[in-house]
Amino acid sequence: MIQISRLVTGEEIVADVTKNEDGTHTFKNPVRVMITHEGVGMGYFCPFAKSKQITIKEEHLVWTAEVDDEMRNAYNSQFGSGIVLASAQPPIEL
Repeated sequence: MIQISRLVTGEEIVADVTKNEDGTHTFKNPVRVMITHEGVGMGYFCPFAKSKQITIKEEHLVWTAEVDDEMRNAYNSQFGSGIVLASAQPPIEL
């Protein structure tokens, strides 16, 4: 599930997250959320790591939440599956 998480360091990351039985969380394709002059941006969380997957102990997480459709679409188009979900807005009547 694509989630946003805040680490105890204050960083916020978006990733495909799996909770493991040992109390850790595996983050696949993690990206860091950054506030820029243009709005919200995303960049690789561990740009020099060989693996595109990291494991974080639960005690290093402040909170984790599912992302909204807009963030999920931005993440998937740049870093994830490439699948973009249709908006949840009602259809336009003609």
